Amino acid sequence: MPDNAYFFLKLLGSGATSQVYLVREQGTNLLYACKKSSHVPWLRAESDLLRRVSHPLFPAWKDYYETEGEACLVMEYLEGKSLRQLLAEGERPQEREALALLRSLAEGLSYLHARKPPLVYKDLKPSNIMIGPDGEVRLLDLGAAALRRGWKIGTPGYSAPELLSGTGEPGPENDVYSLGVLGKELLVPGEGMGTPPYLADLLERCVQPDPRQRPPDALAFLRALDRYSRAAPPGRILLSLQVIFSRKRNKQVFFEKNIYKNGCETDFFA
Repeated sequence: MPDNAYFFLKLLGSGATSQVYLVREQGTNLLYACKKSSHVPWLRAESDLLRRVSHPLFPAWKDYYETEGEACLVMEYLEGKSLRQLLAEGERPQEREALALLRSLAEGLSYLHARKPPLVYKDLKPSNIMIGPDGEVRLLDLGAAALRRGWKIGTPGYSAPELLSGTGEPGPENDVYSLGVLGKELLVPGEGMGTPPYLADLLERCVQPDPRQRPPDALAFLRALDRYSRAAPPGRILLSLQVIFSRKRNKQVFFEKNIYKNGCETDFFA
């Protein structure tokens, strides 16, 4: 589908290899996010991956097209703020809220890790974590997951050392490392919160330099976390976190119910 099928409204963000725009589809007037890149094979691989993912943690695939040496991936538009924005604004979740967030992420990552062969997200960090006005947790950008082995992938400070060095075969334990880093960042001692000994031990095991000493995958992390706390339902932060966000809701239908019905396959690499 060509560019003229969508009105490009504004730039939402940009990275080293792509830009993300807010677009409006002609005919329906629905809003979507469009990721545009000149790295066509890379974005094509990400589109193929996202099109086959069916889990509420990840945005829904809408469309993909190539034009004049560029590729465009159109997907569900998610309103809200990234975790990085919230932390920069001084909005730090309390212990139960942080545990609920980690649990939501671990559930989505365990869905990827259960594939055969396992899929590895590879770039878990606060800027890729979106929290909507209703408190729903979403994970953006499957670009790193679509990359083949042998590349140096990830973000220093969050990604496993073996990914950053480009050595070894990517595996679920890479994402477990990032869960541990994120947990340690969110659960630092502070006013009204601390890191209980059991939880501190779990997070410390997640960030071991040797991947073999970490929990093997996100499901193992999730089960260990559940032994500590069953604080929140899947996919949502507690109601108290919602005060962080604007009460003004966009009337856009955020998840078009017919996306999968109209040509998007939900089976994973069938």
